[in-house]
Amino acid sequence: MKCRRPWGLLQLKYIDGALQERAVIYQRYVELLDAALPALEYIKPASNIEWNYSYFPVLIRADSAVSRDAIYAELRKHNIYARRYFYPLISAFPMYRHFPTANVQHLPVADEISHAVLCLPIYPGLPVADQRRIIEIIQAWFIDAAHAAEPALVVNG
Repeated sequence: MKCRRPWGLLQLKYIDGALQERAVIYQRYVELLDAALPALEYIKPASNIEWNYSYFPVLIRADSAVSRDAIYAELRKHNIYARRYFYPLISAFPMYRHFPTANVQHLPVADEISHAVLCLPIYPGLPVADQRRIIEIIQAWFIDAAHAAEPALVVNG
């Protein structure tokens, strides 16, 4: 415990720089997503709050062409470690699932979100090339899904 206190105090020297760097990375994600995947939802911080840019969550809804878990798995194949947030729901843990209020029927919004949120990597030092690669991988999944959904061309002949 005594060792952690000085370490934490030392880190305070660097927090402002880290937050500024995260803000730049966050904004770059916004620009890349808006250009490549305008339908993908993400949080737009309100102007009246002080944002720490600790996460970059995107929402991949159930009615989307691809699933959050498919994108998560594809990113992992490329050694990109995104995180499924709010998953699983705490109400699904063994110590809580027996409570009547833990029934997923009582938690429809939480259940939907638990299967829809994916937090993209965001940390000081994240290279621009890596961010572009992350977006390209996600974009490729959406493009492939769109092509798969197109009706097959039938040539009469």
